[in-house]
Amino acid sequence: MGSWVCELVNYLNEYENAKIKLCIVDRDKDFFVQRLPHLAENRSIEWIGCDVRSLTEIPSHVNYIIHAAATPDHRFHASSPIETMTTIADGTACILRAANRVSNLIKFVNVSASAIYASNPQVERISETSPGLPLSTKSASAYAEAKRYAEVLCASARSEARMPIITVRPFTFCGAYQHLDSPWVINNFINDALNHRPIRILGDGKSVRSLMYGADLAYWLLVVMLHGNSGQVFNIGNDQGESVADLAKRVAGCFFPTPNILTNTALTGVINNSRLVPDVTASRKYFGLDIYTDTMLAISRSIDWYQASLVSGWKMI
Repeated sequence: MGSWVCELVNYLNEYENAKIKLCIVDRDKDFFVQRLPHLAENRSIEWIGCDVRSLTEIPSHVNYIIHAAATPDHRFHASSPIETMTTIADGTACILRAANRVSNLIKFVNVSASAIYASNPQVERISETSPGLPLSTKSASAYAEAKRYAEVLCASARSEARMPIITVRPFTFCGAYQHLDSPWVINNFINDALNHRPIRILGDGKSVRSLMYGADLAYWLLVVMLHGNSGQVFNIGNDQGESVADLAKRVAGCFFPTPNILTNTALTGVINNSRLVPDVTASRKYFGLDIYTDTMLAISRSIDWYQASLVSGWKMI
């Protein structure tokens, strides 16, 4: 998400003379330089090397804040639940305190997660008012519980400090800058195909997902930030779902020879089917937003980028 926002801001500055200055808070500048070397020396970008949990000050000239400090990788959540929760909970508290001292703040966007919603395969699309997960004390729920807590922190900051905060809940995305070994179906399918393996589906392929391309994600995020009202909550994602089996076929069709597709490859037994598709009626209604990159184009562009990266030596795994 951060990489795509950087790319969009850079585009607006270069081609629309937007004159936007971007301040990036991250612990690892080397990783940023490796990922976005063409932006590393950009004078419109200011680097703040800091763990978000230690952030005490935000430059006074900042007008908008996008708080997205967390990883949605469930492998990290499982292996480091405390790190997961403190990054989200303590990080959100720190940045809210720092933001409250920014005199020219116009909008604060809290990036939550679709993980807070309860899974219901019978629900075609998940709306912003859909039920949340039941309260859980299991370490596997660390990410979802921390994101819900962060939303409450932001609601409290709105109430107590009158901070102008909007919450967005992202769903599933694809495109440049995602690591191939990320634990999401589309990455796994592309990884298999690039390495000349059969595409493996853990279950029977009937689970449903939707994909939004990274450029659409960045555009939606900035539009919501600029034009949304404090207190609003918006899903961000593609509302056109497809079965996992159909997504595998789309990926396979981009390669020659076409890889085989295998189902029920999980070693842990039966995989329950799930459905993760957002209702984005609110975003369409308030902002006139749409899906500008359809699923097939999003997949083919992602594959093109991965293939080019393999040639250039970009480290994807």
